[in-house]
Amino acid sequence: MTDRPAQPLAHRWRLSDGRFLLTPLLIGVAAVLVAACGSVKGTPIPSPPADAAQRVSFMTADGVDLQGRVFGRGETGVVLSHMYPSDQSAWWPFARMLKEQGYMALTFNFRGYGEGEDLSGSDDKDIESAPMDVEAAMNYLRREGASTIFLVGASMGGAASLKAAKGSDVQGVVALSAPVDFRGLSMRGDRVRLPVLMLAANGDRGAKNSAEVMIDQGIVGEDTEFVLYEGGADHGSDLLFGRHGDKARSQILRFFTERR
Repeated sequence: MTDRPAQPLAHRWRLSDGRFLLTPLLIGVAAVLVAACGSVKGTPIPSPPADAAQRVSFMTADGVDLQGRVFGRGETGVVLSHMYPSDQSAWWPFARMLKEQGYMALTFNFRGYGEGEDLSGSDDKDIESAPMDVEAAMNYLRREGASTIFLVGASMGGAASLKAAKGSDVQGVVALSAPVDFRGLSMRGDRVRLPVLMLAANGDRGAKNSAEVMIDQGIVGEDTEFVLYEGGADHGSDLLFGRHGDKARSQILRFFTERR
């Protein structure tokens, strides 16, 4: 077992060792996810074909046009925010799975990435403005009829999702390996009082330490669950398809189901 500081009892901290949450409910969820994703544990899941999603665009509050794809339709929307230096395509296998589970999943490129177009003529990666991009994605899903919204972010996208969630009416945030500080994007001094699920691998020391800081400093609130996977150092969205992928996908879907 990994040594870790004592945490307030209000926080649910679970160390996963392969036997994590093997309740009948999650066994059933895992079976559904494997069937939906077409993979077994540790096997990469292929990207969806080009016709699996609708190409969309939407504008941020400061006039940046972002490009994305929508997978599925439904009243529950999920914004999937990518990590650095990846782009939205890293989320496509998981977005396709969410579509098959009845969710409306939106992937998008942050400004300066991939298909993103900055109307001011600059395509620099403006990481500090990433939360504004997430807010624009949330607003797009609302316009498309989503009455319930979850935010899921990997690494940089996780921090941006947490910041965008402050003061919003989203149902919860899933942060995979979210940093407390990243290239001008900082969570310090923030207070996120929504349900939060934080996932990290024990071998990813930066992600583990950042999660501990967010809990210790009260950046995330009492309704926070931190899952620390034993073994490996998968980071961000790679957690969904590595050695802990089955558990990670099951835990995210369980988080949604409990709060829809």
